[in-house]
Amino acid sequence: MGSFLRSIYSQRRRLLVAVFSLLFITMIYERDVPIFDGAPIWLVLATLVMFSLACLVLMVAGMFILPSMRALLELWAITLLVPAALGALFPAAATAITGTGFAGLIWFAFFLTTYFALYGTLGDGLPCWFSYRGKASFKTSAKPQQIIDAIVPSPDPNSYYTGSLEYVGPDPHDEDSFNVRYARGDGLYELQRITYLETEAPHHQRYYFIGDVSARNADFTEGVMDVKITALKDGRSRVDVTEEHPNARLRSALWMWFNDEVRETANSVKAQLEGKPDLSFTGRYWRKVAKLS
Repeated sequence: MGSFLRSIYSQRRRLLVAVFSLLFITMIYERDVPIFDGAPIWLVLATLVMFSLACLVLMVAGMFILPSMRALLELWAITLLVPAALGALFPAAATAITGTGFAGLIWFAFFLTTYFALYGTLGDGLPCWFSYRGKASFKTSAKPQQIIDAIVPSPDPNSYYTGSLEYVGPDPHDEDSFNVRYARGDGLYELQRITYLETEAPHHQRYYFIGDVSARNADFTEGVMDVKITALKDGRSRVDVTEEHPNARLRSALWMWFNDEVRETANSVKAQLEGKPDLSFTGRYWRKVAKLS
């Protein structure tokens, strides 16, 4: 249950964007349909709160039923909010568009354009890069070396890794680096090269990674991972994880930010280290890949 609640929290950004967009749209349309005319303020606020909670429950249920489509939350929010706001600012233009009979088709075209701009390849043409930096921490009773082994890929055959790691081997061109391969299911995989930058076994590990893919995609798989473990007085350890992507495509940076990628991954690692049910989105994805590999 803990990993389930932590996963909901990791999706807080997309949930908040979606709920506040719906509230704003409701306020816009309330001007034309005064459903709260004459109602006391407490009733208006109570109605909005209940409406928000109902939407949250439906959104959370939708994310866990269709986890791979959870980005639709922010897409629906944006593509519904923008026309509503423009309609409120330019009512004559909105009426004219509605009168053409093609309003639905225009909105669908806008939705597709927004999707390809934010999460498709359309945004790759932007003359700039985007960065992502995620941080997460958790406490666990696992031993420090177990924690490092669960997060950092290692050539040691006795170590294990909680992700979809398939292979770790030496890089023939760089003695300080390793080649790693992650399964992606259906025979697909991702290659990376990792280089250890700082090592204070077993309490600190910092490494650089870069994807061995096409030049068009390589930049958004490049970054630095930092893991620090601090002993606590109660015998447990505090784990601080930081992941940085200084040069990312818009679609990759947006996905990681909305997903709170580092926190979501840490949530899965914590559950697996403690032998508890892993209900995180990351854990579900790893199990899906394992079945398809």
